[in-house]
Amino acid sequence: MFWRVAGFSQPSPTDQILDKEEFTLEELLDEDDFIQECKALNGRLVAFLKERSTVEQLVRLLVEPPKEDDDPKRTYKYPFTSCEVFCCELDAVFDTLLEDVELMGLLFSLLDSAPPLSCKTAGYFGRVVANLLLRKGSQTIQYFKDNPPLLMKLVSHIDTVSVADVIKRMVGADEQGPTPDPAHAQWLSDADLISLLLAKLAHSTSADAQTNAAEILSAIANAQPSPLAAKLANEESVATLFEHALSPSKQVVVSALEVCIALVEPHRNSLEMESLIGGYEEKPQPQPDPEVKAEAVAAIIQHLPKLVEILKQEQRNLDIETTWGQLAQRLGLPRLKIVELFVVLIRSGGPIAEEAVMKAEAIPVCLQLFQTHPFNNMLHHNVAAMLLAILTQSSELILQNLFEQCAFLDWLVCLPILVALTGKGGPEEGPCSPSNIKKPMRAGYMGHATQIGGIVDSISHQASESSSLVPAVFAFSGDVAHPAKVAEYVKGHAGWKPYSDEMLQPQLSLENTSHWECGRPAAGDFPGLDADLDEFGATDMDLEQLTSLTPALSDRYSNMGAEDDDEYEDGVREAIPYADYGLSDVINELSLDDSDAIRYDEDTPVLDAQSADRSAPEAGASGQQATGDDDNVLLASSDDEEAFAAASPLRSKSVSNSSTPAASPDPKPEASEERGIEAAGGDPAAAGVAL
Repeated sequence: MFWRVAGFSQPSPTDQILDKEEFTLEELLDEDDFIQECKALNGRLVAFLKERSTVEQLVRLLVEPPKEDDDPKRTYKYPFTSCEVFCCELDAVFDTLLEDVELMGLLFSLLDSAPPLSCKTAGYFGRVVANLLLRKGSQTIQYFKDNPPLLMKLVSHIDTVSVADVIKRMVGADEQGPTPDPAHAQWLSDADLISLLLAKLAHSTSADAQTNAAEILSAIANAQPSPLAAKLANEESVATLFEHALSPSKQVVVSALEVCIALVEPHRNSLEMESLIGGYEEKPQPQPDPEVKAEAVAAIIQHLPKLVEILKQEQRNLDIETTWGQLAQRLGLPRLKIVELFVVLIRSGGPIAEEAVMKAEAIPVCLQLFQTHPFNNMLHHNVAAMLLAILTQSSELILQNLFEQCAFLDWLVCLPILVALTGKGGPEEGPCSPSNIKKPMRAGYMGHATQIGGIVDSISHQASESSSLVPAVFAFSGDVAHPAKVAEYVKGHAGWKPYSDEMLQPQLSLENTSHWECGRPAAGDFPGLDADLDEFGATDMDLEQLTSLTPALSDRYSNMGAEDDDEYEDGVREAIPYADYGLSDVINELSLDDSDAIRYDEDTPVLDAQSADRSAPEAGASGQQATGDDDNVLLASSDDEEAFAAASPLRSKSVSNSSTPAASPDPKPEASEERGIEAAGGDPAAAGVAL
């Protein structure tokens, strides 16, 4: 602030108010620099703000609604500025607030209001309590312990987002908040917070309350290990969760499934993002308790048959109209989440989950949905992840179920390449009229189908230790639990060989971007770089990367033309690796052609202006030696310029390329001598010319 700088005598407006014998808090709140002075820790201002009467006024401005005849500043400016004072993290103000039970009761008196709360007032309240939990967490939690009904009041207003954020920070699920004390988390678990949150998932509560409660439960599940997550994973809590999810209204089925997914695979979203944006170091995530995870899986698999029944239900009268035609039906978010839950159970649930999935016959239903919805990319991604988990890391029992009972290879080989959509006709035209018939189009799942086929082919060749025709971009390079079993099923299938030769291999070769003749190299050619080489890596390729390119890519990015290639083939130039280039080689390669090339030798001295002046008395004019006194003046002729240019190739190049035409050499030496004598004032001896 400018008034803090030495040389400025103008005091702060806030200090001018503090200099008065009597002033009010409102006068300070009206000043524009009030918050800046708080952040600058103005001693006199902090001493005034930490007084109990001042803190009480600030809290009342936050939680008490204004009257109808109050100043508009009381409605908007004063509550906002009061909230900013608490957000400045003044420990003296926090200490005054926490040490006084009446002030804390005044702050939390907002929760005694009937729902819904004012969004503005609840927002200010949430920011103040969140800063209390951040700066004075132990004392704030202790106040909650001393007032048990306060936690229930918070949950009763969970339909307000600001109050839900306070609960999320209390349980340690807020990314910006600190790691909670285990003793505090245990107290929250003993206070039956999980049961209070699960009760908010009932169909009688509002949609906002259901959404916020499910979000907090998902955050608790992702914050494993913790006592709250352990209580959420027990059989009673999971049963209550599915009771609300599978109710006739099915309003919270998606939220409940998200909680179940987080219990089995915590931090799943962050891990997927890190795998998508390569080049960043993966942050170590805390591992969940295996006992808690096993308990959650055992409770979830009891409800799998009901989830499979929901998958089989077709949502009628929900056809999707597009500009090209009409899709048969939509999948819906609940069924998509159910498929995602099956993927997580197969990948991380263990043998007990695999057995439950096979018993519920979930895999063939998912394969059928994959084909029924040819343009649902999220569904295709989940089904492909399920098949990859079964093929690479699952038990032999579920692998056998996939190839035999589910006829996986028959399903993959017989997937239709083209699908037909029903067009939109006029009111008088029927569905089979000529204007309603559209040309079939390529199915949207063919990309995932090609990827799955490439993985199966690479695993089968990995078992037989033979070279696969699948490009390295599509091949699976990780560990496979039962490669021999996969190779046995592939070898025994009659339709796999024609499918691989006629459809799979040509498509993989077509999609192999490293063989394309246009565009930049794919990300696989340079580890750590994306396809454009501009977001997660360097924008220019280093010399080491250029030398490591494959021949095709090296030719693609070479700057040489056909004539340069012929010269290289004829041996005119000797190819020098980029790593062995020196300074002289780089300068010599800057020539436009061989006839006009600059030749630079590192041993050749470079003459600057001072060295040229010092060497001038030693040089001769037109090849003659200078004689006379030490103060003789030597003027170089055109012959001297040519000799100097021969000794300095850089000057030769600059002279020859100069836009100013060079002076022609004087054919008569006598004329040059006469010019030198005239320049020396008519004295031949001073000109250094031998007469």
